[in-house]
Amino acid sequence: MDSPRSIQLAHPAKEPASKRAARDRASFFLFFTVFLLENNGECCEFFQLFIYVFLLKIGSQLKFLYSMKIKEQTRKLAAGCT
Repeated sequence: MDSPRSIQLAHPAKEPASKRAARDRASFFLFFTVFLLENNGECCEFFQLFIYVFLLKIGSQLKFLYSMKIKEQTRKLAAGCT
């Protein structure tokens, strides 16, 4: 019989959203790689485009996080001056 801890870890709903999203991205990337290997690399141009779009998406997320960090730092600085 499973312990309560193992049952709790098996519940995807209790997993943080960031972990679920990372796992979903990793599983999609793995699936996509296997798909390309099965097609003997015939989709090479599509794969290059996919990587380009993926890197653009990561870059835009990092840019957003950086801008939020700057706003937070500015807010702290303004609060410290008063």
